[in-house]
Amino acid sequence: MGAIDDMTEKFSNELSELSAAIIQTVKRLEEKHLDELSKLSKESKSKLQQSVDSMEQRLQYLLYWKEVFMKNESIQGTVHAKRLLSCSRMKRICEDLQNLSFSKLEIDIQANLLENAQKLKNVTCLAELTSNKHLKPVKVIPERNYLATATIKTEGSLKITSASNIKGGDFLSNSKLLLADYGKKSLILCDADGVLTVLRKKELSGCPWSVCCIGKNEVLVTLPGEKKVLRLDSDSLGVKETVSLECNCYGIATSGNITVIGTRHSVVMFSGGLEERRCATLSSDLSCTDDVALDDEDHVIYSSHLDNTVRKQDKAGNVLFSYTHGKLIKPYGLDVNKNGEIFVGGHKSNNIHILSRSGELLRILERIKNPTWVKFQNDTNRLFVIESGNLKVFQFNAP
Repeated sequence: MGAIDDMTEKFSNELSELSAAIIQTVKRLEEKHLDELSKLSKESKSKLQQSVDSMEQRLQYLLYWKEVFMKNESIQGTVHAKRLLSCSRMKRICEDLQNLSFSKLEIDIQANLLENAQKLKNVTCLAELTSNKHLKPVKVIPERNYLATATIKTEGSLKITSASNIKGGDFLSNSKLLLADYGKKSLILCDADGVLTVLRKKELSGCPWSVCCIGKNEVLVTLPGEKKVLRLDSDSLGVKETVSLECNCYGIATSGNITVIGTRHSVVMFSGGLEERRCATLSSDLSCTDDVALDDEDHVIYSSHLDNTVRKQDKAGNVLFSYTHGKLIKPYGLDVNKNGEIFVGGHKSNNIHILSRSGELLRILERIKNPTWVKFQNDTNRLFVIESGNLKVFQFNAP
C-alpha cells in the first residue's frame, strides 16, 4: 500500500511540474508575441506617416502651381499670350504629375498561430495512466516449520469405558466433542474445554463409525453395518433423518454440497445430496479405504489400512500424491487442518504421521499406542487422539 501511495505522489508531482512548465512556456511565448506585435505596429505607423507626408508634399506642389497660374493670369495682357503660356506650363505640369507615383496605402497586420500551438487546443490529456498487476511468487509455508519443530506436551486424558472402540468423532459448533463408539453402538458427547468430561451418551440402533458436523446444528453419523447415514440434531442428538445407501458407509466428510464416503472397497463422492444418482466413484484400486477427509481445496484424502497408503485426489479423480512409509503400518484415523496438513494414525506402528499439503513427511509422533482416531482442533492447536481406547490431548507449542 505504501509503494502505491509513493508512486501516486510521484506521478502527481510530475504532472504538476509539467503543467507549471507548460504554463510558463505559454506565458513566455505570449510575451514574445506581444513584443513582436508592438514592434510591427510601430513599423506600420511609421510607414503610414511617411505616406501621409508624401501626400502632403504632392498637395503643396499642386498648390504652388495653382498660385503660379493665378499670378500669370493677372499679369498677362492678351488672351492669346495667356493661352500659350498656360498650355506650355500645363504640359510641363502634367509631365511632372505623370512621373509621380500615386498609391493607396493599406497596412494589414496578421498573426497566424503555429501548428504546434494549435495542437495544444486538441490535447485530451497530459499523460496516459495505466495500472498493471505484477505477481511476484513468494514461497510461504506458515505452519510447516511450526508443526515440524513445535514442542508437544500431553494436556489431558479421558478414560473411556472398557469394550469401547472409538473410530470417529468431530467438534460441534458449540466446541463440544462428539465421539462414535463402534463397540458400544453409541455416541459419546464430551466437554473438550479444560478437564475432559463425558456429558452424555446416546445409544443407536447400529454401530457408528464416523461423525461429521454440518452447519451450525446438524451432524452426520455413519452406520456401515446397516448401510445408513443418520442426520442428527447436534443439541438434542435426536435423529432427524435416516438415509439408506447401497454401500457400506464408513468414513464421511463434507464440504459445501460435496460429501465423500469411504466404503471400504472404494471412495465415492456425492454432489448435492446423498442420492445414488448423484454418486461417483473416485477410487477403487485400494482396499480397506475406511477413513476420508476433505481439505480447503476440496481435494479428497483417504487411507487404506490394508495397503498402508495415504492418498490425495482431486474431484476429477487425478491422484495428487500417494504416501507410504516403513513406519506407517495399518493406518487408522485421518484428519486435515485448515492449512492442509494431514494427520494419520499408525495403528500397528504406534505413531502418528504429520504430512504437508503436498504429501511430504513433516514429523512422526512416536509412542502413540494403537491410535484409532485423530482430530486437530485448529483454534487451539491441540491434537485429539484415541490411544488404546482412551482419549488423549496433545498441545502443540511454538519452539
